[in-house]
Amino acid sequence: MNKKAFQSVLFVSAAALVVAGCGADSVASPGEGNIVVLPTPAPAPAPTPTPTPTPTAGTPATDCPTGTANVGVITTGNGEQARNCQVSGIVQGNLVLPKRPNTANTVYSLSGGVEVGVDGGTTGILTIEPGVTIFGSSGGDFLLVNRGSQIFAEGTASAPIVFTSRQNILGQTTVDSIGQWGGIVILGRAPISDCATGGASNPGGTRNDCEAIVEGPSNAVYGGTLPADSSGRMSYVQVRYPGFEVSPGNELNGITMAGVGSGTFFQNVQVHNSSDDGVEWFGGRVNGKNLVMTGIDDDSVDSDSGYKGHNQFVLAVQRANGGDHVMEADSNGDEDAEPRQDHKLANVTFVSNGGDHVILLRGGGDYAFYNSVFTSRNGGHVLTSIVLPPFKQRALVLTRTGLPCSSRYS
Repeated sequence: MNKKAFQSVLFVSAAALVVAGCGADSVASPGEGNIVVLPTPAPAPAPTPTPTPTPTAGTPATDCPTGTANVGVITTGNGEQARNCQVSGIVQGNLVLPKRPNTANTVYSLSGGVEVGVDGGTTGILTIEPGVTIFGSSGGDFLLVNRGSQIFAEGTASAPIVFTSRQNILGQTTVDSIGQWGGIVILGRAPISDCATGGASNPGGTRNDCEAIVEGPSNAVYGGTLPADSSGRMSYVQVRYPGFEVSPGNELNGITMAGVGSGTFFQNVQVHNSSDDGVEWFGGRVNGKNLVMTGIDDDSVDSDSGYKGHNQFVLAVQRANGGDHVMEADSNGDEDAEPRQDHKLANVTFVSNGGDHVILLRGGGDYAFYNSVFTSRNGGHVLTSIVLPPFKQRALVLTRTGLPCSSRYS
């Protein structure tokens, strides 16, 4: 396609998004400045002839749920006290983190790398109720779901589940805060490429020995032969201030989806101010919908290692004074490895900070965008910000479709 034709297709796509821009009003950014994750106390009732004193701040719960440890009380940024119930070690069986009746009196904290289940061993299920807040205090605090185990984190629009940092609980975060705790890593048994042993390629995704070590945690394995594998359900979840460089070139993302199968439900998720990628897919088949990335300091959307999936309604607004590409995709130098990447995105808005390319595609995959807009904050030409792989790689399709707003693309 020549540049003039390519430009026309891009502009048609942009116009289509403006016309069919449904669903966006329901996706909210956490905004800027101090983000206080716990509600402020209810205002005092209107004064009577004898004025009623202003209610005192919430008091902490007296104990912690089974499977968690009582590690004292934490004073939140709005002056309330909450019981700090700590989760550590390996979750085996079914651990439930309930929402207490008083919305201000219990928070949960991660101590180190908390793993759900044991790879190849005892399975675990972590269930998190709507409205629960979980925090990490350092880059070494993260949540990892091993192969064969599951997480059920299903909030609601009015009571989302929030993963955040200790600083955010204390009211000490600003618009520039990033990388204050580890993040979430989900490992599944769906096919991948870039196998760690026996050659990178995995034709048909049927090799029993095609596995790899995920970046970030030590010796955590992903990959398998189950395309429809389920790692659980995540919906109405916010992940704030995550990301951490464990070692040079080895980082924890906001959310890492490695070998995650299509049986996993992944919708209505936001990652905010991650110091590494927002969401990174390493192989697997999981689909997503209503995904928001804000203030990401690396790539907002990143896919590798033979990922095949559909993602619809994706908003990514890159970090204003940093950030890398809004979207990056590659196959780790193994451009001929199978399964070949096949990533389709619909109803996408990518906003670059102008410091780098909007999209960088480095080969080994096929990518399609439908009814989407790409733009740069510095007013640069978007066409020069889409970097395509070598000519031999089928790479990019930009088109307007009749896809209705109510359809479920994923």
